[in-house]
Amino acid sequence: MTPPPPPPVFLKQTATTRVLVVDDHPIFRAGLIARLEDEEGELTVVGEASNGSEACEQTELLRPDVVLMDLHMPLMTGVEATLQIKRDFPGILVLILSATAADSDLQGAYAAGASGYLLKTSSPVEIREAIVTCMDESESGGIPLPFTLGEDAGLENPKGLSRRELQILELAAKGETNKAIGAHFNLSSRTIEVHMRNIFTKLGVSSRTEAVTTAIRDQAIRLP
Repeated sequence: MTPPPPPPVFLKQTATTRVLVVDDHPIFRAGLIARLEDEEGELTVVGEASNGSEACEQTELLRPDVVLMDLHMPLMTGVEATLQIKRDFPGILVLILSATAADSDLQGAYAAGASGYLLKTSSPVEIREAIVTCMDESESGGIPLPFTLGEDAGLENPKGLSRRELQILELAAKGETNKAIGAHFNLSSRTIEVHMRNIFTKLGVSSRTEAVTTAIRDQAIRLP
């Protein structure tokens, strides 16, 4: 009697966020694309565009999860392109990546439907963090809250930790898990993991214990 065949093995598919990069400077665009994808496979760059008109065309063709959009471009500005994308594909998130943070630019971007506004001086780690955070909030059923990252990110100490990162470290010092920390901010444990990796990079450490110890030693946070 022939034995029954073994049951099929289903490999778990890792969710990845599909990103379209839009910028009219080819060297900057190429450098950003090269550094944006991470080893964990959370982000994948699926296309690029050099102006707002191309951004709309590529968005319709590729249907990315997130469009990383420059503001000042020929043919169609980033604000105009964001407005059209959000009108035609409201589920696609748009993050502005600009060289300046003038009030008029910020107001125009958010009025068009952008979920965030980042400066081009932001590190690739910070940009990835912003993308993952917005996607996480969107997938959880909430509305991604606009935020600005860059000159006004509110750095609190010489190590360059943001206010949110300091809050996460303080909760970690109390022994809370990533899941519990995420509950405080209505974020998933995956997003907290992204924040923690960013903290490790800034502090030059490789574990939660080292991060908490270093932050306490440098008086960035206080003992609970």
